[in-house]
Amino acid sequence: LVAVAAVVVAAAGGIAYWLYKRQTEPNFLEAIGQQYDLQLAPEVEEFELVKEKCGGDEIQLKQALMKRCVADVPMLQFMQGEERKVQRMYSSSMIGAASYQSFQDAMAIASEELEAVKAEVRSRDRCALDMNLATPNHTT
Repeated sequence: LVAVAAVVVAAAGGIAYWLYKRQTEPNFLEAIGQQYDLQLAPEVEEFELVKEKCGGDEIQLKQALMKRCVADVPMLQFMQGEERKVQRMYSSSMIGAASYQSFQDAMAIASEELEAVKAEVRSRDRCALDMNLATPNHTT
């Protein structure tokens, strides 16, 4: 009976120590410095430069926009693939709030880039539509 009590006390002490260490030590990803530092592709900046310098050359602008879109695809695929994993790890306390917030910030940057590209495409489409309607010899 004394041996059983000693095992129970030792197990309780081990669990208490484990809980204490879990609260005082950073999570695994925080311990290794897991931060999502998302860098946009250089084509994003190149597009902005072309947009400033092209002087209304729609073909050059559309080519630069297409390069920007193609360059964004791997980043967006990565972030979408990571989203479910990070959510699962956060909900099961495998990563802490700092790592989760870092990912959320990176996801916001990716979403902003996607929305910026969509808005640019819409504005190009509107410009092209306006140009087609302004020419007297258009056929529909």
